[in-house]
Amino acid sequence: MAQQYQKQRALSCTFHCVSPHKSKGVVLIVALVMLLVMTSLGVTTMSGSVLQERISSNHRQQAIAQANAEAALLSAESFLNSLSGGADNILMLENIQASFGGAAPANGLYVTQVFGDGTGRTNLFASLTDSNSWANAADSMDVTATPGNVFDIALQNGNSVGNNPPRAIIQYLGCEVEASNCVAGSSTGVFSFRIVAIGWGEDANAFSVLQGLYLSKQP
Repeated sequence: MAQQYQKQRALSCTFHCVSPHKSKGVVLIVALVMLLVMTSLGVTTMSGSVLQERISSNHRQQAIAQANAEAALLSAESFLNSLSGGADNILMLENIQASFGGAAPANGLYVTQVFGDGTGRTNLFASLTDSNSWANAADSMDVTATPGNVFDIALQNGNSVGNNPPRAIIQYLGCEVEASNCVAGSSTGVFSFRIVAIGWGEDANAFSVLQGLYLSKQP
């Protein structure tokens, strides 16, 4: 009877008994695997948070740059509005030539072809969408100093100029009606201009370039 009991006990241990040393080893392996999984999840979560923060920051910088470029565009339009003269506030050829022509045209003012007296700046820099091309201040207009500028409005709305105040160029394209209406002394001319403006974010690597077409007030 005792021999049969010993045999049954030995058989039971064969299928059910686990060595204490082996049990501790299994627990350690499971714990290490769980630790590895939790560490991987933590690193993935942190990486995702950093990426989202960078995306949000980039969006903010681009929004600031675009707002500054829009303000520069509006300021350039205000400058053109300030050139109008006469009782009806109509822009005339002599008003344009006084600013865009002469021996030393103002910074940022260009023409597609020189005036009859041979004056006018035609050497517009090549790439208007390259922020490095705007580095020379003499090539473009500081919109914060233009007559009737609206840039202060942008600042009051929470935009920032950062280290690069927005700038613009204005290019006189010519007369949009019969040439006989676009001579000195005539108040029936309609003139067109191209405006290109650039604004930067607080980060100089974020910038926005906008372009607009301006037509003078019709008589």
